[in-house]
Amino acid sequence: MPTLDAVSISDLTLDYILDPDGQPHLHLLGGKGVYAAVGMWLWGLRVGLAVSAGCDFDLARLEPLHRAGIDISGVQIHPSAPTVCWAQQYAPDGERVAWNPRRHFAGTAGSGSLPDIDGFSPAPVVRAHHVDLTRLPADYTTAPAYHFAGDEFLRYPSIIAGWQERGALCGLDAEWYGGPPVSLENASGALAPLSGFAAVLPSAEDVYRLFGAGVDLRRAARALGSVAQRAVVVKLGAAGSLLYQPRTDRFDHIPVVPVTVVDPTGAGDAYAGGFLAGLLRTGDPLETALWATVSASFVIEGYGAAHALATEQAEVQRRLAWLRRKMGYG
Repeated sequence: MPTLDAVSISDLTLDYILDPDGQPHLHLLGGKGVYAAVGMWLWGLRVGLAVSAGCDFDLARLEPLHRAGIDISGVQIHPSAPTVCWAQQYAPDGERVAWNPRRHFAGTAGSGSLPDIDGFSPAPVVRAHHVDLTRLPADYTTAPAYHFAGDEFLRYPSIIAGWQERGALCGLDAEWYGGPPVSLENASGALAPLSGFAAVLPSAEDVYRLFGAGVDLRRAARALGSVAQRAVVVKLGAAGSLLYQPRTDRFDHIPVVPVTVVDPTGAGDAYAGGFLAGLLRTGDPLETALWATVSASFVIEGYGAAHALATEQAEVQRRLAWLRRKMGYG
């Protein structure tokens, strides 16, 4: 029997946020891989974290995850590249812009410990980080499910094909395409790398990047569904999400859970983690989308990924029940 239910394979970052009131929130544990792992953990999964941290990363920062039961033996430390940092300033209307923490606090005590970046670490630092799938612990290679949010699925196609052949579910938070816009009528070549994924979960921005600004989201979802096995979800931010089930050609709009939004960072990643958890546990894409929506609702109520680890299961189930009623069942 596998010792892990699912593995989150993506990035780890240290996040720096200036909130609308001008208050800083510094050295937060973040990254797509971490938020997705938390999104899975909320549903009781035994989760392994496979992310690339920098040579300067203090592993003690992962202690909250470890105490909660998330396995961190899959964390890889890059020998020379620093940890990727992400810094944003939020406006009162929710819009965010790039922020430079060191410049903001220039001349104050401790400013030297802050990253001198404009929104994100330089591209060479970001490119230096990927998870080496050949170095994963043995129990990570036998898990029933995997979440991807980076380009590892392009770097290690034979390994992932082997996992898929043994029946592992693979979900992709599809921020992967960097070429020119793809025609919906001739998308098969560009979408070929997605073949075999049980679920593909792009944001609306990802869809526009792939197919061009203003493309019809339903038509785009159908194109993605030509290669996704079970589900395509277009994440719509505060507007919820659009679920497409290729096998039945069915669309469903899933609303968000009404909560007080403190920090929307990581919502889409937690959604993707919750979606994989639901697909693994229920096999029903619509129920799964509700699980994903619930996962996202918890991470946006505070700063950093770790705060959601204090969530009580009774509240998880209460929000799920609310969504079921909202959708007209349960």
